[in-house]
Amino acid sequence: MLNVQSADSGKVPGFLQIRESLPFVFLQGYASFLDQVGSGEWRLIATDDGRVLMPVRIFKSRFMKMVQILHAPIEQGVRLTKEHEKEFLDQWVRYLVMEGIVDRVVQPPTHVVFKAAPEQTISSGFGSYYLPLDEKSESDLFAEMHGKHRNVIRNAEKKGVEVKFGKGELSNFYKLYQNTMKKAGMFCEPLSYFEKLQDCLTEKKLLCGVAYFDNEPQGALLMPFSEFGAYYVYGASSEKIQVNGAMNFLHWRVILYMKKQGVKRYDFVGARLSNVAGTKLGGIQQFKERFGARLEKGVLWKKDIRIWKCKIYDRLIALSFLIKGMSLKGDIIDQEIRKKDS
Repeated sequence: MLNVQSADSGKVPGFLQIRESLPFVFLQGYASFLDQVGSGEWRLIATDDGRVLMPVRIFKSRFMKMVQILHAPIEQGVRLTKEHEKEFLDQWVRYLVMEGIVDRVVQPPTHVVFKAAPEQTISSGFGSYYLPLDEKSESDLFAEMHGKHRNVIRNAEKKGVEVKFGKGELSNFYKLYQNTMKKAGMFCEPLSYFEKLQDCLTEKKLLCGVAYFDNEPQGALLMPFSEFGAYYVYGASSEKIQVNGAMNFLHWRVILYMKKQGVKRYDFVGARLSNVAGTKLGGIQQFKERFGARLEKGVLWKKDIRIWKCKIYDRLIALSFLIKGMSLKGDIIDQEIRKKDS
């Protein structure tokens, strides 16, 4: 049986004892962050015995109440098998439909890759490139990189690219991130959003790193992490990188840092399984893969619970975009389905 627990979660057997070793989205600091930035209420979905756990956030948008899964279900810190995961998700979806708690299950963040989608849901293939830091030595990690990555990392180090870590680098990270998002025509959170994330997770669970050449920022990243894994959720680079390989060198330094911290997985976050050759996405995914990363294949999924309410909401959103003269691209699932059907 499933239990829906509040953010306190003290009643879930054994959870508090293992919480710090679970992915960052399970942490109390992350739950506090969601609350402080108004992104919804953190909740924990658990089996009665507390062995299988799944964090979600519940939030409102206009007249809709939605839920977003923040990590695929895990048992005692380990991912479920494909069959067990589907069984757990099927049971949870049935519970949502029966209880009418929310109107819609939205697409999860891109650091979430499921092994299976529940019955009667909308889904598309998706994956993620990752490095198993706990299985490799530093020398193995470097040797298994693509030769071009190794060469440009050596080049950046030789030319004096410097990497700085810490809370004090957040402002320079944000300048690069803001410019990168603006250039891509994507929404950019305010600086206060990242300041709250830093305050809530602290430097023990959030690493900010910036690569410099002649004191000029070349690339930056912000990575939440725990013993379970480090996630490349936020990254940016300068429009004019002065030294080839500066971003590669930054990642390599962060990989070494995470390994020394005992982090088990370095997750580059997000990979389309459709053909992206020759596109910007293709170049990004090649950059990730050439670190010697493995491709974890899976799916993203979502579901409308109150279908009529979701249809009205979607029409209102489409109308608002039309009035603003903007095109509605939809989420990754929508994009991948359209690509498949075309």
